[in-house]
Amino acid sequence: MTILELAETADSSDLSKAGITVEESGPTQQPKFFNYHEFVITRYRALDQDTCVEHGPEQPICITHFPNIYVSAESEEFQRTRIVRIPRRFEATADFPCFSTQLPGSEPAALPDSNGKQFVPVGEFEGQLFGETSVSPLSNHVGEEKWTEIITKINALLAAAYNPITMRNFFSIMLDFFTLNLWSIVEPYLLSNPLQLVEDYISEQNRCELFRSQRIKIISPRESSYLSVCTTFKNS
Repeated sequence: MTILELAETADSSDLSKAGITVEESGPTQQPKFFNYHEFVITRYRALDQDTCVEHGPEQPICITHFPNIYVSAESEEFQRTRIVRIPRRFEATADFPCFSTQLPGSEPAALPDSNGKQFVPVGEFEGQLFGETSVSPLSNHVGEEKWTEIITKINALLAAAYNPITMRNFFSIMLDFFTLNLWSIVEPYLLSNPLQLVEDYISEQNRCELFRSQRIKIISPRESSYLSVCTTFKNS
């Protein structure tokens, strides 16, 4: 831990006169990962109140789900569904999209939970219910083990699709050379894009019994420019 002590000066606006001492008291702590999509607010209507009031920093609620921007704001689906965003893990790799395999609320720096990883609403904001922790409503629809399995598979398919060292790329380069780049023009019509495997897997999951019974759906990361994996769930 590093402690900075700013000594008192006659003119505090003049930093050149300030004395700063640094005390090393332990190893440097690495930053912990959290879902950077979420945020907290302090002005909301508690479920046992009739009006929206300020609760202060001691009693915030955490905004963990968002409007479904992938459908028309005028549609019935917009009113019935919400989005939970799964963030990218840029510290893992920047060479290809890699998403967090942890269910929201399970990240190392998530707001503490004492409800067994279940979403428990405590307040209302803009007509929607939110809890006091990082756990999102998605936890009430799918287990952490199953979710980790799904995102791990998506990450693996993305890694394979973005891998430049493949036999397909080698032969494409050779064919481009011998056909004066004509192969690059016809290739998309003859061979499927490797990223299509990601789309096929997501479609498969969306058709499975768990997703249909729990009324959840994964939005293709292609829709969000591979910045997030978005999951819709229907409001009850």
